[in-house]
This record gives sequence, C-alpha cells and structure tokens, in this order.
Amino acid sequence: MTSAVAPGSNPEVAVGSVPKLHWPPLLFLGGLWAWTIFALSGYWRDFEQYSYGYFVPPLAAYFLWRRIGLFASEHPSATVQGGGTIATWSILTALAILPLEYLRMALPASRSTVWIITLVTIVYTLAFAVQLGGKALAKKLAYPLFFFLTAAPWFSLLENNVTLGLMEYVAAVVTELLHLFGIQAKAQGTMISMAPGMLGIAEACSGIRSLQSGLMYSLAVGELFFLGAGLRISLVVLTVLCGFILNLARTFTLAYQTDLHGMEIIEKIHDKVGVATSLVLPLVVWALGRWMAGVEPEPARDAEAPAVWLRRRLVGMPMGVAWTALGLAAFLPCHVWLMVQDATIARQTTPYFNPRTNDTLNASVKVQEEIWKGLSPTSGGALRRDDPSLPMKRSDGWYFFWEPNKDNFNILWHHPERCMAGAGWEANGPKQVVDVELNGKRVQWFAFPWKGDRGQVLQLWGAWRNGAPVIGITSFHSMDGILSQLRLFSKGNSATEIVSVSLPYTGDTPPMEQAKLAIAKLFDYTGNPAK
Repeated sequence: MTSAVAPGSNPEVAVGSVPKLHWPPLLFLGGLWAWTIFALSGYWRDFEQYSYGYFVPPLAAYFLWRRIGLFASEHPSATVQGGGTIATWSILTALAILPLEYLRMALPASRSTVWIITLVTIVYTLAFAVQLGGKALAKKLAYPLFFFLTAAPWFSLLENNVTLGLMEYVAAVVTELLHLFGIQAKAQGTMISMAPGMLGIAEACSGIRSLQSGLMYSLAVGELFFLGAGLRISLVVLTVLCGFILNLARTFTLAYQTDLHGMEIIEKIHDKVGVATSLVLPLVVWALGRWMAGVEPEPARDAEAPAVWLRRRLVGMPMGVAWTALGLAAFLPCHVWLMVQDATIARQTTPYFNPRTNDTLNASVKVQEEIWKGLSPTSGGALRRDDPSLPMKRSDGWYFFWEPNKDNFNILWHHPERCMAGAGWEANGPKQVVDVELNGKRVQWFAFPWKGDRGQVLQLWGAWRNGAPVIGITSFHSMDGILSQLRLFSKGNSATEIVSVSLPYTGDTPPMEQAKLAIAKLFDYTGNPAK
C-alpha cells in the first residue's frame, strides 16, 4: 500500500503524518545560540545597566515561535521550497569559532567580539531559515532575531559619550527645577552644588540605563502588540522621552530631599527611588503599546501547528553532525590551552604595590562605598599626600588587588577612559605610555591628562595581571599592541592589580616627572619575583 505525497514535499513524509523530531540539524544551531548567550551573560551579570538582558532570550524565542506559527499558517509544509547552501554556511561559521572564542577569552573588555559572535549567530540562523522555508521565512524571522541585539552591550565610546552628555544635561535641568522651588543650587558639570553639599550625578542617575532598557522594552512591546513600523518608531521615541522624564523625577526627588534633610538622606532613599522609577517605565511602555495595539493575525483553522510544521520541514534538512563536530573541534582547543595555562603559571597571591603609610606626609583615605562595592577588590584603599613641593601641594593614590579568579576578566573594564569620563572629566592632551623607575625596576604606566570643573589633573594609571603589565585596554593602542596581550589575558585565573596616582596642576604642561616621583613616594613596589 502506498501513501499520497504532496507535490514539492519531502517524499519521506506522507501527507497527514507527523514525524519524530529530526534533531541533528538543530545541534549546531543550538550550540551557536548557547555560546552567544553565554558570551553576553557576563555583561548581564556584572553590569547593572544590562541586567535586563536576561529577559531578551525568552522574549526573542517567543517572538520567533509565534512568527513560525504565522508562517506555517500561510505556507503549509508540503508547499514550501527551501533553498540556500546551509552546508557552506555551517563550515564557514564553524571555522570562525576558533578565533572568535579565543578573542572573547583573551580580550574580555572588548565589546566588539561579543557583537561579532552575536551577528554571526543571527546571520547563520537566517541562512538556516532560508534552507528550512525559503527567503520568505528568513524575512519573517528577521525582526525577532535582530531584536536579540538589544541584549548586547553598547560600544564603549558611544556609551561613554552618551552617559557623560546625559549626566551634564540632567544636572543642568534639575538645577533649574530646584530654582523653581526656591532652592539655591548651581550646576557644575556632572555635579550640583547645594547648601548641604555637592550632589553628584552618577551613571545610575544619568538616564543611560533607562535609555538602554527602554529600547528593549519598546521594541518588545511593539512586536507583542503587532504594531506597524510607524507606530513602533513612535513607541520607541515615546519610551525614550518617558525614561528621561522619569530619570529627571528621580534625580530631582533626591536633590529636593537632600535640601530638606541633608546629604545623609541620599543613602537611605537612593535605592528605593531608583527601584520605583525602574518599575514604572516598563508598565508605561506596556500601556502605550496596548493603546496602540494593532490587529492580531489569526491563523487559518486548518493550519498546521508550528511544532508539526517544523518537524516536517526538518526531515529534509542536512544532518549537521559533521559541522557540529567541526565547531567543537574549534571551540575546545581554546579552553584546553587555557586550562594548561592556568595549571602551569605561578599565580600572584599578594599585591606588589603597597602604600607607604610610614611616611608622615601620607594619610589613608576611605574609599567611597559605591566605588568599593562596584570594584569588590580583595584588598586596597586610597592615600593622600600633602607635599609642599607638588604643583598643588598634594597627590592622590588608589590601589586595588584581586586574588586569582576567573571572574577577574571584567575588572579591566574599569579604566580611566571610562571611569574618569563618566565622572565628568575631559581629555586635556594626548595619552602616553610611560616607564617609571621603581625600586630599580622599570614599570609601565599610562599617563592621562584631564580637565574639568575641578581644575586639571595628570593621572598615571597601571594594570597588571600576575605582575605583568596589561596593555591593549585603552583605545589609543594599535592592533599589534592588542594582539601582543592575548597570551597574557588568557590566564583565566590570574590575579589583577590596578594602581592610580593623580596630581592636580595648573598651567599648560602636565608635570610628568613630578607625577613619576609621586608614585614612589606613595607606594613601595616589590615587583614580580619571577621576572
């Protein structure tokens, strides 16, 4: 007895039959998405402004599944003709895994790498969709796939510039609002000078978090309620405006309460006000989307269920076992090599820079709680040196040490070009790499001249992993400099040490030699005994 087979369908699948899930073609695709989500999860975990990223994968998956269902309703499995060369795409993608995974492990502060990984996975998924259901299916799935990019971190230069601009604008607007309520205040860059003290507009109060999460909320709600292109754009614009207004309300509330109760009130209400405003935004976006809601497409009554449609289409897909093995062969050597590195290197267990507290001109200074919590070092602190021989009669030093840990990767994200810019400072000249003689050893530092409302500062900053200097973090380094650091960064469980010395000055020329001397007067350096 023979079964009827619809024209253009896979001859192995009879009309009306529902085959078992043909899972081998999904192995490589699933592995790519697992890799992408893992690569991005560090940002979701370690950077509060990206914590919304945890919601993006399930949302994207839901939108994809719903669109597959709509496509199945319009294009029965027996009538769909796939196309493309998924084998070629799979081999090229598998070969790309080795350099991308190595770069991801080697340069954890590089956001470009996770963007490339995410885009590679999205493009491969589109190629898979073409093979599964033709270009029409790929077009249908493009929106939820590219929606996933909202979970990727912004590029540092863009994020820093937007954050700094928002901080200054928020300070200026809140100051004017305080004037309307008869409160004396003056905006000074990213600070507001008030009678109780200086109120700083930190990154959390800049509005950058509302902007980043708001983009995700608005794009998700636009898809959820089937909005047209014009309404989706309108929803994004309204969401950005709402986020900015809510952030102004948050900052004004803190400033107003500070004027009433003093600076000590900030610690009591800061988090409560922040949580309240962060909860309001998604509710407002949902309400706007519901108000704009389009007409939900209804699948045909006799349409195939998406699971049935997918099973039937997967039967005709290539097995995918070969390129899954190729992908693993590219992925595993990176981690095997790193395991060997971690097992053989001599790990640093104590800091090589120690404060010279026995010098009567040096005094320990308490590190701000917010900074300490953000860095979470094993040990560290701050020093101030009052020295009449210095340009402004003082220098400041910070020192932090992290014991060996695989999570030390993201510590190197905290560097001057991000942190100083985020605090309202602007570059005041070219950045340089300088050598400083410490206890008979040449130690590499980075020199950053800054200017701001508080004057001019020359900052000497350095980072070390297991005592070896880290370069390639800051943007002024060439690709050659970055590549030279791959082996150093690949020590997954290395100790990390960051030291900074700042010297206020006046005039046109940064006091480089005096800054070098200030390092030796603030810190004792024992150096790496293995060197």
